[in-house]
Formats: sequence, structure tokens, C-alpha cells
Amino acid sequence: MTTAATKMKSYYVYILRCSDGSYYTGVTNDVERRFYEHQEGLIEGCYTHDKRPLELMHVEEFTDIIEAICREKQIKGWSRRKKEAIIAGDYEELVKLSKSHPSTEPALSGTARKGEPFDRACPERKETERRTLRQAQGDKKRQAWNNSSRRAQGDSNLLSG
Repeated sequence: MTTAATKMKSYYVYILRCSDGSYYTGVTNDVERRFYEHQEGLIEGCYTHDKRPLELMHVEEFTDIIEAICREKQIKGWSRRKKEAIIAGDYEELVKLSKSHPSTEPALSGTARKGEPFDRACPERKETERRTLRQAQGDKKRQAWNNSSRRAQGDSNLLSG
């Protein structure tokens, strides 16, 4: 059974080819809507505004927005040839063009912007991990407090009964 609460939200990293031959990489939660906005020039000041018509060349799906943003940053730091290799699905060429092979692996185990580790290229990821750890620690403390509170209540019920 799938409910709205259990359905995973999707985020997408996309690459557009502009009319001047340049590439634009972005992230969105709705590729069709975002491509339409780019194609119609609805976003004043956007890189693609004066470079229409556009062509959607590549899309990757993520369930974690932080991972999607990190991947966007990674691809933005790539050379034109690397972008063309991923667009073509030529992973052998992508590996050859990489300074280190891990940059061709999934976003979190790769590198970004000219060999920079994700921790520096995507500090949002590090902060999210810290926040998640703090929440988990807080949950454990609350659970321990609730358990000791229940035990104390049980003891007082025994005394009054």
C-alpha cells in the first residue's frame, strides 16, 4: 500500500544544451515543468534565457535533495568533454577523462569541482549528516527519559495499590 506519506519524493539533476552549444546543469523536483520554464524564458536572468531553444540532454533521479545538489555541483565542475561523455552514456570515456576514477561513481562517493572532495564541495551534506546524528541522539535521550518516567509511574502505581 502506497500512501502520500510513504511515497518517496524525487529530485532530478539535468543537463540542457543551449542554442550556442553550451551546457547548463540544474536540479529540480519536476523536470517537465523546469524544462518548460527554461524553454519559454520564464526565468529572467537565468543563464539559459538568451540561449534558447534548448534541448534536454541528460537526467538523473535522486530521492535525497542533498545528494542531487552535490551531483549538480559535481557535474558543473566537469569539463565539456566529461559532460558530453555522460550525455552519450560513454562511461569508459568518462573514466578516461576523470582525474580519479571515483568521480564517476554515485554522487556521494565521488569528487566535485576539479577533484575537490564532496565534504568541501557540498558542505550542506556534512551539515545534514550532523543534524541527523544530533536528532538520533536526541531521540535516544527522549526514549531513555520516557522509559525511566514509565518505570517511575509503574513504581508509584504499585505503592498506591
